[in-house]
Amino acid sequence: MLPLALALATEEPPPTELVAVWFSRDAKYAAVETRWVLDGPGFPSARITLFDTTSGAVTATFDATLREAEASKGLEGASAAVRASAAATFTRDGFDPASPVTGVACEGDLCGQGSGCVSKGTSVALVTTPVTGELCPANWTGETVAVTVEGRAWSLATERPACARTFSADGLYLSGKAAVAILAFSIPGHEGPAERFLPVAGTLP
Repeated sequence: MLPLALALATEEPPPTELVAVWFSRDAKYAAVETRWVLDGPGFPSARITLFDTTSGAVTATFDATLREAEASKGLEGASAAVRASAAATFTRDGFDPASPVTGVACEGDLCGQGSGCVSKGTSVALVTTPVTGELCPANWTGETVAVTVEGRAWSLATERPACARTFSADGLYLSGKAAVAILAFSIPGHEGPAERFLPVAGTLP
């Protein structure tokens, strides 16, 4: 198996909703929009993360948080604000914001179960090392995501997000050989486990 280049979007707070995934016209870049509501003040927030699909590196991030009176616009308002912030970069890098791509998404009982998502010869599966001992250990074990496209398999390795107790594959987005995989995980919270996810990006050999 050959490594798939990857990048992590690990800034806190982790996103709770995946809004859209785009690829540039030449598939050299990918963009992922996520959003969430801030704990405490309840302010709606959104983020667009841009990836270089050759290296997997994050090339830019755009954030928007609606505060006070603007908060009434909700998550849709946060999305509009962050897309306006990223508009010039989208134009420069060849993105069409009106044309997000459709991914291979888990549905129903498959979500978060680590069984992978299968559609048109494409699948995503995750091999994990269980967390044991203290709730948030200082040293994290590696995870491996196996991406299979038309019978050919590649893999990528990623670091477990802080305090993640379970970790599974939850979707795959493709444009030619450029790929964005969505990894789902849960973290402990005051009211029980909180579901989160993490996008990784790269190019299939």
